[in-house]
Amino acid sequence: GESDAERAQTFAREHDLTFPIVLDKSGEACRAFSIERVPTVILVDKSGVVARVYQGATEQLAGIVELTVLAAAGDHELPEYSLV
Repeated sequence: GESDAERAQTFAREHDLTFPIVLDKSGEACRAFSIERVPTVILVDKSGVVARVYQGATEQLAGIVELTVLAAAGDHELPEYSLV
C-alpha cells in the first residue's frame, strides 16, 4: 500500500540518509544515467562530472556513501566499492 515516495522516505529514514532523494516519475533520469536498480546513488563532483554510481541496496550503503562523499569533499581519491 505504500507509494513510491513513501517507500523512498521509509528507506531513507531506515538508513539514516539525509541527502536529497529524487523520485524519477517520468523515467528521464533512469534513461540518462542507465539506472537499472533502486536505490541508486549518483555522486556528481564539483565539476559536474559523475564520479560514482552505486545501484542497489546493501546494509553498508550508508557507510559507503558517507566515505565516498567525505573523500570527495576532501579532494581525496574516491574509494572503490562493488555492490552485489
